[in-house]
Amino acid sequence: MLGDLGNSIYYLIPEMFRVLKLHGSLYLFSSCKKLAEWLPLFNAYFRYSGMLIWYKKISHSGRYWRYNYEIILIFDKGQPKRYKKKDAVLEVPREKERYVLNQKPVQLIKEILEVATKENDIVLDPFAGSGSVGVACKEMNRRFILFEINPKYCKIIENRLNDVNKTIF
Repeated sequence: MLGDLGNSIYYLIPEMFRVLKLHGSLYLFSSCKKLAEWLPLFNAYFRYSGMLIWYKKISHSGRYWRYNYEIILIFDKGQPKRYKKKDAVLEVPREKERYVLNQKPVQLIKEILEVATKENDIVLDPFAGSGSVGVACKEMNRRFILFEINPKYCKIIENRLNDVNKTIF
């Protein structure tokens, strides 16, 4: 999940293409403001496959419009298999317990994983933040690789992943 990466994005996109398996997909969370910038950059390497809308129900204040959604761009390398059909508008509320500013709900990630992956597939999140992708993968029996450079966030991820293993009686 990409945030505001400045010029480093120009170096990261070729690496993302290199490590993504043939017939794999990249899901890119984006604001509408970044859409025009992201599309040509990623289209230089990947095939644009479509767009999802995450309807958050809670809006962010804008100057004139309140943004209660986030765009999820889908880029493919080859012809990925899809495992389930779903609507392109995902109505998933924000989680009550938030650890980082741009945290994605685990349920939202699960909705995407149901379509894009099967059990034991490997999912890479190079910007792990609070670890929602790892939590969703663990709960759905997907293997995962998470990258995060912020030590505070790494500890949050570690705690959240450990909590997945705890059983409540």
